[in-house]
Amino acid sequence: MPSLTIHLFTGNKLRPNGSQLFFLGCLAPDAVTPREIKEHAHLRDCEDRNAELRKLEKTIPEDDDYANGVLFHLFCDYIWDNTALKSYKESHGDGWYYSYRDEIYLAGSYIYHHEPRIAELWELAESCPPESYADSSYTVEGDVPKLISHHRKWHIENNIGPSSAYPPEYVEDFAEFAVSSFKKWKSSESYTLFF
Repeated sequence: MPSLTIHLFTGNKLRPNGSQLFFLGCLAPDAVTPREIKEHAHLRDCEDRNAELRKLEKTIPEDDDYANGVLFHLFCDYIWDNTALKSYKESHGDGWYYSYRDEIYLAGSYIYHHEPRIAELWELAESCPPESYADSSYTVEGDVPKLISHHRKWHIENNIGPSSAYPPEYVEDFAEFAVSSFKKWKSSESYTLFF
């Protein structure tokens, strides 16, 4: 999974005029804990992740911005896990996890402090009252406000990066690919990503 800020950056590419609920949805799935439950909520334990994403898509009304943000988050994770994360694991062996986390924090912090709209989107997400998404068709089992507040505070206090594994150009290319793939996927039931 990419950093939360990469999710916001990519969500902004998809919907530059997106709503507060959409951007909150782009972050919300990572509020799920513990890690084992999070893996299930992110569909990582599914034999056919694309098919599960399709099933989820069919349950989400077009006007449910929060749930559509969640769907886009899960779609982006599907791409990232099969490209960026997969190659990182392959090149770093068994000890990949902690160095990987460092790299996505570096990448996310750099974007936060160098992309003008990202800090504004974090603030927008943090100011979203829970009752505004309580009736969404998708429920995240986790403390979404706590997740947002914690990570926004970390970004404000940490100006680090960029990442050598995921430099700004890499993140830009990923975001463009994720957005174009999502649009094709949404417009055609037969469109499937192959990795």
